[in-house]
Amino acid sequence: IITVSTNINSTPLATGASLRIFAKVQNTGYYGVGVVNTTLIKLLNSASTEVAKVTDITTITATQIRLLKLQALDANCDGTAEGSYTAATLTIGRNADGSGQCVLYRVTVQNQGALNIGEFTFRDNTPASTVMAVLPSCTSPTVCTDMISPAVNAVGSLSGKVSAVASGASHTFEFGVKYVGQ
Repeated sequence: IITVSTNINSTPLATGASLRIFAKVQNTGYYGVGVVNTTLIKLLNSASTEVAKVTDITTITATQIRLLKLQALDANCDGTAEGSYTAATLTIGRNADGSGQCVLYRVTVQNQGALNIGEFTFRDNTPASTVMAVLPSCTSPTVCTDMISPAVNAVGSLSGKVSAVASGASHTFEFGVKYVGQ
């Protein structure tokens, strides 16, 4: 359990290594529908310099929402996955010709509750050592509005909004990034 300041491990995190953090937000019933919890998670090095950060934004609703993020290798960066999408750790790097490989992301929101929900916004960022390769899109059953993303070969935040998620419905937000690290 991570508190305000927690030393996760005395062993340094290797370059390119990943660290999975699960941000848990729990409503005691005291707070009403529509209340927003924003949690900023930062990774600092031993000199207390920020090396990575992520913001989790959770809104209390009266229904069950499931969010699933999957990834797939797109080695030749043509926008088509070489295999199936997975939640497992995915290793990417450089191809034999020196070009960076791409990763395609698929984020799905599913309303598992009995009530329809209103507007839902997908938010993500280009991961460290990557640039935007495939601009974001929303699929089935509707397209996203208010799409924001960095240009191809740039870094930054991306988002897209659906106006509603009906009970039992799912919406998917997809994008791709290219590895540009060492």
